[in-house]
Amino acid sequence: MTETELALDENSPATYVVPQRRLFNIKAIVFAAFFGGVLAAGTILAINYYRLGMRRSAIAALVVSFSIMLGLCVLEYKAEMMPIEKIMILNLFILAVIYAVASQLQGEMIRMHVAQGGDVFRVWWANGIGILCFFVNLLILAVVLVLMNQWLPTSN
Repeated sequence: MTETELALDENSPATYVVPQRRLFNIKAIVFAAFFGGVLAAGTILAINYYRLGMRRSAIAALVVSFSIMLGLCVLEYKAEMMPIEKIMILNLFILAVIYAVASQLQGEMIRMHVAQGGDVFRVWWANGIGILCFFVNLLILAVVLVLMNQWLPTSN
């Protein structure tokens, strides 16, 4: 992989390494999150970090997104009788938060990457990751529900 270093601006001593690999843009992250939730968004953020050589940030993105996803599973268990309208509003709020967080964490890096001729993945790749994460979410939710039923006392 050949890499070139670019100054962030003329006055900045900091450099940005533009890899010759493709990244996922913010739109792709949000589309993946639509299908696969927080786990999909975290996975794609981690892929971008990994491709930028930021291994620790990639691991942190996976750990944080997995932890949030587990927390949401517990919340869904507790709120099983929540009306569908409130669940839909909650999911739209989560998508908005994902957009804001992804833009804050990687927006500038992706813009720099594209401005310097870097390529981005098609949204379809992100959708595939989102759908895969959807099934992972279902599996984890099933495990959490089974464990929660074993740990929590049932009320009669």
